[in-house]
Amino acid sequence: MMKKSLIALAAATVAGAAFAQSAVTITGTVDINYGQVDGSGGTTADTQQGANRLDQQRVAHNGSANTQLFISGSEDIGGGLRGIFQIEMNPDFVAGGTLSTTGNNFLGLTGNFGEVRLGRLNSAFLQNWLIANPLGVWLGSGWGAAGVVTRYAGAAVTAPTRFNGAIEYQSPVFNGIRGRLMYVPEDTTPTETVRPGVIDAGLVFAQGPITAMLSLQQTQASRAILAPASQIGVGGTDVDSTLWMLGGRYVMGALAFSAGYWQEQVEVAGVEGADITGWTLGVRYTMAPWALTAAYTQSENNAAAAPQLFNAAGSVAALETGADRSVLGLGVDYSFSKRTALYGRFEARDMDQTEVQTIAVGIRHTF
Repeated sequence: MMKKSLIALAAATVAGAAFAQSAVTITGTVDINYGQVDGSGGTTADTQQGANRLDQQRVAHNGSANTQLFISGSEDIGGGLRGIFQIEMNPDFVAGGTLSTTGNNFLGLTGNFGEVRLGRLNSAFLQNWLIANPLGVWLGSGWGAAGVVTRYAGAAVTAPTRFNGAIEYQSPVFNGIRGRLMYVPEDTTPTETVRPGVIDAGLVFAQGPITAMLSLQQTQASRAILAPASQIGVGGTDVDSTLWMLGGRYVMGALAFSAGYWQEQVEVAGVEGADITGWTLGVRYTMAPWALTAAYTQSENNAAAAPQLFNAAGSVAALETGADRSVLGLGVDYSFSKRTALYGRFEARDMDQTEVQTIAVGIRHTF
């Protein structure tokens, strides 16, 4: 009898484990392309040499989507609640190396009250951008390092994509409206800010052919901070940044029109601040299996000009506040199936006195 009981207990344990595993899913995307980059411009020998060194033919990833692997799951824990988690990994199919886990990773609870997440979380500004720009955050969009939506100089050239050590609440959907609010506590020593504090909020409306969003992001470092540690790429004392954006998309049959406008104000104690304004316009036409996309993005900065984008080594370290930028992106996609597509992208970046053009052809597969 004891033996039969142990066997039954083991069977029940295995069955319970199998049931828990059934709530876990693995999905992802692989995107690889072959492209040619051509840099030109500059007013000095060093900057001209730096722009010319950008010329290359390359195999790269993330031309039309992020190469990423998601492991996600949920469990019914009773009372109308579910525990949820997500692990985002970014394998490099080109150069290999360590498997990055710097994506949108969280653990949380969801129910009738909405959803609470803790971890490394995507910002509302990123969600807004994906609504306003049909090329997303990839070739031709103007997002990220050396693009239009960046965070200034040196090692801190980045975009307001996601934040470490964050907690976020997302409301249920009411009549097509959903709100979200993220908080990142400031991490300080007695004399320095190790990580700025962040409040990131968004309100999105999605109903019928219309999707619209308003987002606001405020970043604050109350103590001294170095630029490489700053999430806004500016060092000093009492560094504050306020960034807001209004984005929208309207779908009319095979056509989808997108637009967005943003403003950012940066203040540093004892230093000239910066006011940045930018806008993006885009259109996408889908006639299966083809999709044609175009987007134009521009930003202007009233701070002291730093017109040279690339130094002699071809690095973006010369980019500072004041560099007005624009990006034109064109795309064509041909879908072989729901999961696999061939694509082409053209990107023209005008960074004041430096220009960079990229042409790429790639393949994308989702699973």
